[in-house]
Amino acid sequence: MDVLDVQTLRAYCLTCRKIVDSKHTCQTYRQVLLDAVLAGIAERLDNLGLNPIMLTFYFAENQPNTYRLQITLTLAVSLSCEILGPLPAGWKYCWDSNTASSIEYNDWLCVTKDYAEARLKTVVREFEKFLDGRDAEGIMAMILLTG
Repeated sequence: MDVLDVQTLRAYCLTCRKIVDSKHTCQTYRQVLLDAVLAGIAERLDNLGLNPIMLTFYFAENQPNTYRLQITLTLAVSLSCEILGPLPAGWKYCWDSNTASSIEYNDWLCVTKDYAEARLKTVVREFEKFLDGRDAEGIMAMILLTG
């Protein structure tokens, strides 16, 4: 995989936990558009009741031959508070007035093409660990109380 190329978004079924095609029989609201490397984050967000819609990443060219990672996690729910608590460094809630419907990551580290894929996998793995440490029942209760 060359992570600097145009990203290929695929339908990922949150029920079956796999990439699916247009003939898949699960309901479409259980499908997320994503690049396969972000599937673990999608599963964890779903387990927390945050219903992802689309997860994308992009490497912006910062200077010739150096790139900065950006990740966007678009959610079906609008958040009215920092439901996951303070996010790890580089991650932020994207607020539009009083609600947030996405979480974004902007990397502080610039990498060369040779290290881009490894950097992506490291950031994804770290955020998965962060999500694993969240209290699913507490978050779902907060969604109900603040929704």
